[in-house]
Amino acid sequence: MWLLILVTVRYSSLATLLATALGAASAWWLSPRPVAVLAAVLVVLVWAKHHENIRRLLAGTESKVGGTKSA
Repeated sequence: MWLLILVTVRYSSLATLLATALGAASAWWLSPRPVAVLAAVLVVLVWAKHHENIRRLLAGTESKVGGTKSA
């Protein structure tokens, strides 16, 4: 899931955020409730850890995978 998103959007952080959210959403449908709740908690933790990446994504300053490096 993460790789498919990465190839599509070319932002590693966005791929991580979306893949964790989709994984947790899938857990609500396919797993017992305690597993789904744990997945949801983990999504909150991952998103909290990526708060700087989220700011850069919203500002349009996050670097893309395979992009050129600035000097």
